[in-house]
Amino acid sequence: MKDHMKNPSGQALLAPSDIAKLGDVSAAAVSNWRKRANDFPAPAGGTDARPLFARDQVIAWMKANNKPMVGRASADAVAAANLVGDMFGGSAQAEDGARLVVTLLAARKLSTESTHDYPLWQAFLARANEDGFEALRQLGIEYELDRWDELVALPGWVDQIPPRISASVAEIVDNIATTDAAEAADSVLNRAISTRGRAGSEHGYIGSRVSTFLARISAQDARGVVYDPACGLGDVLMQIHDLAPDDAIEWMEAHDINTEAVMLADQRAFLRDAPLALNNVDVLSKDPFVDYPADLIVAEPPLGMKYDRFDLMDPRWVYGTPSPGSSEFAWIQHAVAHLAEGGVAYVVTAGGPLFRGGRDGEIRRRLIADGCVEAIYQLPGKLLQHLSIPVVVWVLRRPGSAESIRFVNSATDTVLGGRKVFESTNPNAEVSIDDVLAGDCNLVPERWIGLDTPDPTEVVENYTASLEEVQAAARSVSTISELQPVKGIESSRVVSVRELQEAGIIAIRMGRERPAGPNETPDPRRLSGRDVVHRDIGPVENDQSDSSDVTVPGEVVVATTGRLAAVLDESGGHTLGMGLVGLRVLSPQLRPDYLAAVVDGNWNRRFFTGATIQRISAKELEIPLLSLEDQEEFVRSAAHLQQVRALAQELLNSTSEALEHLAELARYASVTPQ
Repeated sequence: MKDHMKNPSGQALLAPSDIAKLGDVSAAAVSNWRKRANDFPAPAGGTDARPLFARDQVIAWMKANNKPMVGRASADAVAAANLVGDMFGGSAQAEDGARLVVTLLAARKLSTESTHDYPLWQAFLARANEDGFEALRQLGIEYELDRWDELVALPGWVDQIPPRISASVAEIVDNIATTDAAEAADSVLNRAISTRGRAGSEHGYIGSRVSTFLARISAQDARGVVYDPACGLGDVLMQIHDLAPDDAIEWMEAHDINTEAVMLADQRAFLRDAPLALNNVDVLSKDPFVDYPADLIVAEPPLGMKYDRFDLMDPRWVYGTPSPGSSEFAWIQHAVAHLAEGGVAYVVTAGGPLFRGGRDGEIRRRLIADGCVEAIYQLPGKLLQHLSIPVVVWVLRRPGSAESIRFVNSATDTVLGGRKVFESTNPNAEVSIDDVLAGDCNLVPERWIGLDTPDPTEVVENYTASLEEVQAAARSVSTISELQPVKGIESSRVVSVRELQEAGIIAIRMGRERPAGPNETPDPRRLSGRDVVHRDIGPVENDQSDSSDVTVPGEVVVATTGRLAAVLDESGGHTLGMGLVGLRVLSPQLRPDYLAAVVDGNWNRRFFTGATIQRISAKELEIPLLSLEDQEEFVRSAAHLQQVRALAQELLNSTSEALEHLAELARYASVTPQ
């Protein structure tokens, strides 16, 4: 670690996001506390853009103002890690601070479970202010506690931490309730790993959506021996342990090639009393689990990892030696090789192994032909932090178990009610092994889902009905009266919205209503930019709001963020969301319907600014000011053209649908309509 220190005061500091977790509130709520409460603590460190606040002052303020602290344990763990990490700086040091906190939590638990008259942890607290973490190292040697060397390995850099800061860190950890220790450890580790971005994924994440899906989909099969050959931080196993019925799991076995990951997984398991045996080993090079069958195997190995040290004589590669360009089929065959009778494995891979040819294709064909593949779950993209690629889950059995393969194409990673409910509530298909083998052994779910042959009679009926809709739409278009050109419009005078406001012709209101939070009921009166773009504005029922807070009938609502659009709110009674502007006409010189029709003209798009999110200042928008007579003529012509557009769109939609049904007729129908 670096020698320079950023926090020599020794105060435990919290970022605003940590305070939000402490109170189980949103970041916006913390921002409001800071702005509206004169007695909220001033920043004690950090920068103007990223302020940090003294933990003790924040807790005192929350107590004085009756703010609940449901996340106290997690916030304390983060504060202790920050106290260490901020001394040295950098995201890597933040992760070191998190590891130290987890180690201290494990040390305290070991101490409390010992039978010594004067527990080791209490002895450390008494000496920490004088000897720092060296006291804990020496006490570990003196007390000779079981598993101490395995769970409490203090790195050499802790000797750089002054004793008084060591004592502060120990005191904060001591305040964490033993029942909350596992949760606090998970929270501080996940926060530290997340701050490192993609580099933090080396050991995996805690509570990632893929890990959570894997645990929930497999928990119903958790019994006997549960095994993870690429455990990382052990997150899937920890979640399975928490979800499985009591006494269902006899033992959990886990392997990983990364020493630090194994250490952290061991500490996490110890803090939650999970029966986990861990080994730091390269399972692809040599099988450490020979003749040890498991009832449930879960694996979320590194995606696309290259590996070229496969032993050609290894009995696990019965379906073919894995390709050195990718290791997916090594993990899959390793799982199949270790399944007990009736056991099941869930292995996560990228999508390539479902369809790749060459050596991978031959291994896939043999696995399918031997009845090892029971199901394939296609999950949506962006479930992995810092990676947008979609992933799949292979559901595997012992050879000879599967006669068909269930394909599921899920738009969500949500698992409610277990595996059977997940399969039945998402697009799925069950395909015989013979059909899959005849289909080039392609396991991409989209290849098989939705291929049910429809009833030929229904195909004919759909085509006939779509033709009738086309004819009806065509008749509607034919009734359009002849378009009349706009009569001569006198020269218009171009004015800005700012000038109209200064002249008292319109009033401007800025939208400030935020979207509802995850636990809040959406306000049906609130308009968003999407509502304006799609002109989706309906009447508001039984509105009792102060008229100053809502739109009035005839108010023009303009979307100014991302896309310029305007709509006339004919009924009023709506509130304006962020990025919307209300233009309220105050003078008979300007028709509201005319203003709504021209304010989003193409010429105004040049006022957009911003590189990432483009915005327009409503006051800059230019309005061609016409006489009232010309405004009326303009509105009449615009309404006529909008009617034509709507009817033409209806004809286009019905024609497109008819073409689709015609194609289905050619593919499936056995008779031709007369």
